[in-house]
This record gives sequence, structure tokens and C-alpha cells, in this order.
Amino acid sequence: MSENPFNDQSEGRYLNNLLDIGPDKPLGYLPLFTLRDLCMVDPIEVAEYLRQRGLETREWDQSFCHVGSGALYAYDRRSLQILLDRNLKVLNEAGWPNQADDFVVQVATTCVEQPHLFDLVILLIF
Repeated sequence: MSENPFNDQSEGRYLNNLLDIGPDKPLGYLPLFTLRDLCMVDPIEVAEYLRQRGLETREWDQSFCHVGSGALYAYDRRSLQILLDRNLKVLNEAGWPNQADDFVVQVATTCVEQPHLFDLVILLIF
């Protein structure tokens, strides 16, 4: 795996939401606007770097994910699945998927309203 090409001070504070993904932070996203215009990086290059680290990535436009410029989502499938398995009751009560890939799609496309589910999503992303 190559060294992190995105770690200078001007980019790091924004990119950490993606670069810190792993067992302790299994899911993150950044708007494409943030990546292109604030971090001055190509979302495709960031996604490629994250995939080299063994993470899953999904890039969706605004019509799909409800983020104004679209967004790049990244997640550690194994770590996310462990947390989802620990929270099956909350997911089932909310009618949300309990498989990592489907859960990420749901997070990207749905506004969370139930308090316990909201707490779970916040725990996973931040």
C-alpha cells in the first residue's frame, strides 16, 4: 500500500472523515464539493487510495444521496457489520437493513428520524 498522499495540513482536517475509517470509525463520507474545492483532491484518487487500504467506497451524485454536490462514502465492511450485528434490535425496529452494504445505501438515501437509530448512525459516522 502506498503512503497516504493526502496528509498535508491543509487537507488533513477535512479528509480525516475518510482517512480515519477503520475498526474504530467504520463509516464516513465527504461531499464531493469538499473534496474537490476545499481539499483540492480528486474523489476518484481518494477512493482508489481507500480501496488500497481494504475499504469499500461508493460515490453517488446528489440525486441519489441527498448531499448537494454528491458524496464519497467509505466504510470498513467487517467493522461496520460487527456494529450492525450488535445493534440488530434498533435496526429491526426502524425497518433498516442489517447488512453493511445495504446499510450504507440506506444512510446515504434516508433522513433518520427515530432517536435510537439516529444515535447509532451518528456513532458510526462521527
